[in-house]
Amino acid sequence: MAVVSEAGELAAELPWVEVALYDKFVRTSPGREWVEQKVADVAISLLLLCDRAGIVLLDATEGKIEANAGRSPVELPRGRAHRPDTSPSDSAS
Repeated sequence: MAVVSEAGELAAELPWVEVALYDKFVRTSPGREWVEQKVADVAISLLLLCDRAGIVLLDATEGKIEANAGRSPVELPRGRAHRPDTSPSDSAS
């Protein structure tokens, strides 16, 4: 719940930043300091969860990136506005 709570605090404020100013907000004062503190809160909560669950965050992250790459290759959506169908085809039908 702590991860969700901390991420919620971060997410609650960012929608109020104009899209055109978003990058500037998160990279310059005072927005940068605020975002940095909120990101740190999320990271601390996530690391505490990983510690309790016996998860090595970097290993889990790398595994997920590899799984995503195999399931959704970058080449599939290139030049398309919709999500490509990556479900296994049923050739036995």
